[in-house]
Amino acid sequence: MTTRTLALVLGLALLAVPAAAAAAEREAATFTGTYDWKQGGSDELSAEFTPDGPDRWKVTFRFRFDGKERTWKGTAEGSLNDGTKVTGTARNKKKNFEWKATVEAGVMRGRHTEIFDGGRKFATGTFEVSR
Repeated sequence: MTTRTLALVLGLALLAVPAAAAAAEREAATFTGTYDWKQGGSDELSAEFTPDGPDRWKVTFRFRFDGKERTWKGTAEGSLNDGTKVTGTARNKKKNFEWKATVEAGVMRGRHTEIFDGGRKFATGTFEVSR
């Protein structure tokens, strides 16, 4: 193999690494863990992220609250990679929430807030989920 061919192969390999990382970033991901509700209640939580554009996601939260299975759907913005922040909204049949989280070592830790009519907000709790 000539030096020129070796340099070309190595150069292409180095270009493939960021491309592979970017492709992985756009793949669906599921995080599981727990939530804590400020007004009482704590249980398991899953958050399923489906790509919806660069650093944009459709999110489905599944959890049990008050003895019933719940599913809330929403959107999120941000990277799911370590060292990043993710923000989003979620909605059930009657309520709107926003949430903010950071991702470190594969663990997403965040806070959720209910948004009332007129824009008033009330901090409702925290969550911690991992890949």
